[in-house]
Amino acid sequence: MSNDSLQDVIDFLRNHATFDQMAVPRLAFLARRLRPVFFARDETVATPESGVADHLYIIRNGRIRSELPGQVGQPRSGSW
Repeated sequence: MSNDSLQDVIDFLRNHATFDQMAVPRLAFLARRLRPVFFARDETVATPESGVADHLYIIRNGRIRSELPGQVGQPRSGSW
């Protein structure tokens, strides 16, 4: 990763809690280990059947929609 792209990732992370509380050397450590992953529109990222999460996804661009069982495709009320 070039120094410019590393700095871009660090700058992106620093704009979001809790990364905005991290020291730059720790952010750089994290940024060097991140790998971009792309998902198609409407592609399932995770389900309860997937079990315990073994990845942390940081959404840089796009949206994630959460759904409750039996409500596939229906918007969920409330926000978080």
